[in-house]
Amino acid sequence: EISACLVGSEMCIRDSSQTNQIKYKPQNINQSELREIFSRFIDFDNNKNIKINLSIPDKLDLHADATMLETILRNLFSNAIKFTPEFGTIDLGAVNSSNGTEFYVADSGVGISESIKLLIQNGNSYSSNGTNKESGNGLGLQIVREFIQQHNAELTIHSEENKGSRFSFVLVNH
Repeated sequence: EISACLVGSEMCIRDSSQTNQIKYKPQNINQSELREIFSRFIDFDNNKNIKINLSIPDKLDLHADATMLETILRNLFSNAIKFTPEFGTIDLGAVNSSNGTEFYVADSGVGISESIKLLIQNGNSYSSNGTNKESGNGLGLQIVREFIQQHNAELTIHSEENKGSRFSFVLVNH
């Protein structure tokens, strides 16, 4: 299995057959703590002139592993940056829903074909170059899926080629 860790602001990839698997350690997370999680990765040098819209609810009843949550959101946001062309838009944040807190990252990027979406949802790695020829290794979404599953949630992908993608998951309130 593959896992991830944070070293400073950098993410490292580990094969858990060689290291201890990251342990799920949930805690209560309030609105200001969630804002801090987002601020650690959305404040970047935006050389694509992408407009970023962040939305966080005023009241939050969230119980999650903060390190895993940050890794999930950072990976989804990095992918949105990678696949959104210059002057595009990325909407990200959280919204209270009837059964928990829904997290989302939506972009006005290149979108994903149905065949690639199925690969991702089935846990297969997939990598392609971004709009500015950014490369990747295809492990980010596998880590995202694994960490979301540890929260007993599922990754939902809505995408249309040449119109953008929306990745979301709901963490159930405790």
